[in-house]
Amino acid sequence: MVISSDFDRGPGKSPGKRSHIATVSEITRREQAEELYRTLANSSPMGVYIVRDGQFVFVNAQFLEFTGFTENELLGTDPLNLVHPEDRQMVRENAVAMLKGKRFLSYEFRRITKGKEVKWTLETVTPVRYRGNRATLGNFMDITERKRVEEALRESEERYRTLFDSKVDGVFVIDETMKPLLANKAAADIFGFDSVEEALGIDMLDFIVPEDRERAIGIITEDMFEKDLRQVNEFRCRKKTGEEIWVSAVGSLIEYQGKPAGLASFRDITERRQAEEREKQLQEELMLSSRLASIGELAAGVAHEINNPLTGVIGYSERLLRKSTDEETSRYLGRIHGEARRAAKIVESLLTFARHRAPSKEYADINDILGRALELRAYELRTSTINLEVELAPGLPGTMVDTHQIQQVFLNLILNAEQAMTVANKGGKLTIKTQEMKGHIRISFADNGPGISAKDLDKVFDPFFTTRGEKGGTGLGLSLCHGIITQHRGKIYARSKPGRGSTFFVELPVTTEEG
Repeated sequence: MVISSDFDRGPGKSPGKRSHIATVSEITRREQAEELYRTLANSSPMGVYIVRDGQFVFVNAQFLEFTGFTENELLGTDPLNLVHPEDRQMVRENAVAMLKGKRFLSYEFRRITKGKEVKWTLETVTPVRYRGNRATLGNFMDITERKRVEEALRESEERYRTLFDSKVDGVFVIDETMKPLLANKAAADIFGFDSVEEALGIDMLDFIVPEDRERAIGIITEDMFEKDLRQVNEFRCRKKTGEEIWVSAVGSLIEYQGKPAGLASFRDITERRQAEEREKQLQEELMLSSRLASIGELAAGVAHEINNPLTGVIGYSERLLRKSTDEETSRYLGRIHGEARRAAKIVESLLTFARHRAPSKEYADINDILGRALELRAYELRTSTINLEVELAPGLPGTMVDTHQIQQVFLNLILNAEQAMTVANKGGKLTIKTQEMKGHIRISFADNGPGISAKDLDKVFDPFFTTRGEKGGTGLGLSLCHGIITQHRGKIYARSKPGRGSTFFVELPVTTEEG
């Protein structure tokens, strides 16, 4: 084979031996370099190719194995033929970037094999010179398996997230400091957050009602992290708006991101607790009504039996008192007469309590009735250094009531609050409010007196029950109030804590005709 070159040939000169040897040497070196590159490329674990003028000019053994084509089938063809149709635009854009001087690009895309199988590649391309012309050198690794694992993981996470977010119960994953690590949509909704991300930024302790906080911490640290008891517990929380709710919570110990964590499942049970509380109140009212009915029958019989001899004692003591001239005897007779009249008043109260007279109702304004009751006690409240605060709801609807009986109830509640504050504090503050609520009128009497203990609170409406001692009263006032309000188809109840005062509530239905 004769190889010649015009390189170094001058005008009128014949090809020289030196020029001939140099050309052969350069070609040999180039062929040796290409052979070395081919050997290196074929021994690489990565697929390697060179593209020049939009065609394959070199592919290594791994590229052929990856695609399933032969070298003759690929050389001289358009590389885009092996690119997935959805990824071709991206590959074209990267090719343009290379032409504009981009020195190095790395990206992922899909190739299609001879068998029509779709495979993912992570490719790196860079501009090179190949046989004196500009070309692109590409090398890639098969990441199909990695992509398959990533897709399976993504689908698994999506299924998990779908299940996680579709739960009716709120779910928090928390660490030992009560910081949320993970939350679902239901958890965000229960606590009134706008998003799951907002729920993750809270300190859960801040959302537990202070009175229940210590118990809740004990439940979480002991039941969840120490013993993994998985017991259902109930406590109060506050929503983002400050609204108080009851939640039922159960927790278990899990591992999250390689560390111990608590999985806490919450359910809003506020409606259930309210229903239970209403049922409890109804049961208490039923029991109280039953007790009052029984005691009323007994009281009526006792009162009639005592009334006759008591009338005699009053009458004869009064006659003897008028005739007596001895000072000491008169004093004793006066004491007998006074105590007999006191007993007569008790008997009268008993008869009133037992009589259950049907109220004579008329259409009236509760604010007006309350105002007249306050006028009757205005002087006593001022002289007892009691600060009176009255909040009467404007536009309060009228209703059918026995004005005399309702005024009697208001007076009794005002007097009770006045006496409680005067004895305990020599004064205080009485707040009286009226408001309309769902077809009822509520009147509240709140004092800042000594309050009522839990054991006594359940008995305040029982006949003859009093906390004032022997000279404090008959213990029939609140029983009479309860009877009157019940006959008006209303409710009367109390809320109190020792040392924090008491509040008595009267609720009357809004009616336009007597019933």
